[in-house]
Amino acid sequence: MRETYKGIKNNIRMAVTSVFIMSFSFFFFMFFIILTINSFNVIYKRSESIMFEVYPDENLDKKALNFLSDILSSLRGVKKAEFIDSKKAREVFLNDYPEYKELLDIFNEEIFPPKFTLHLKPYLLLRGEIPELKSFILRLPFIKEVYFGEEYLLKVFKVLLFLIFIDIFFFFFLLFLLSLTILQTLRLTIRSRLPLLEVLYLIGADEEYIRSPFALEGSIYGLSGSLIASLLFIFFIFILKKFFGISFQYITPVIAGMITFGIFLGFLSSQIALSDLEKI
Repeated sequence: MRETYKGIKNNIRMAVTSVFIMSFSFFFFMFFIILTINSFNVIYKRSESIMFEVYPDENLDKKALNFLSDILSSLRGVKKAEFIDSKKAREVFLNDYPEYKELLDIFNEEIFPPKFTLHLKPYLLLRGEIPELKSFILRLPFIKEVYFGEEYLLKVFKVLLFLIFIDIFFFFFLLFLLSLTILQTLRLTIRSRLPLLEVLYLIGADEEYIRSPFALEGSIYGLSGSLIASLLFIFFIFILKKFFGISFQYITPVIAGMITFGIFLGFLSSQIALSDLEKI
């Protein structure tokens, strides 16, 4: 611990710069990660109840309706196909909006067209196959219109894919940038102490004894950067919830994962920097 403290003290400016860069980098990375996870969670939960409303031609006989029902039920990605006639459609509407009963009594029940309700499997949305299925159904015989009331989910899903791309880019960028930052800091520490390290090698000091302070120093940089970033992130989330009513899930796992990643990154960088010792 004493040797680690000396190493940090001798390069305090570079150490502070490294922690500063790591903190803000981890902060932005956590923000994109939490945004991606929560967006995916919202889409997945909503995708469990997505459905098509398929409107067939009017005045079809029972045989034609059964034919359509069999075809629609057998489509890949369709959990269940349910036929709703005009009378049942009216009952469903009044169940949701009972205040319109007197107004509807003026009209004939036929104002509600018969339809098939297709309950879809979530993977259709997650794989982006909704438009393809909709296009296929419209080409079927006796089909007049297909309505999908969750079109916004398709746009949100495209945004989610973009966020995932940013997360991947950020991960490799951080891996390179932060490893390089810690690497340079540790190399300065190692080179400033080469005379002492040469003496330790000459008197037969154990290699683990020589390397451990630098490994600990790298881990401290990673831990410090991720901890500061986590505190900033918690404060940021608090502001969003307090003043804008925006809340996120999975905050604790993301923070725990980021702290672990910071320590691992610091340790990994120290092992790369210690390759300089082989030149002694």
